[in-house]
Amino acid sequence: MSHIQTYRRELDDYRRVAGAENEGTVSQAFASLLKAEGAEHKLIFTHV
Repeated sequence: MSHIQTYRRELDDYRRVAGAENEGTVSQAFASLLKAEGAEHKLIFTHV
């Protein structure tokens, strides 16, 4: 499964469980996407 598909599935899960689609919810899923994509290219993202 591609990282984008995982991201979309994660967003759907957040919507279904929490009924939320706010910035906090989207940012959690997007952070997971960045981490997965970065790991593929041996990149490390840090939170500033």
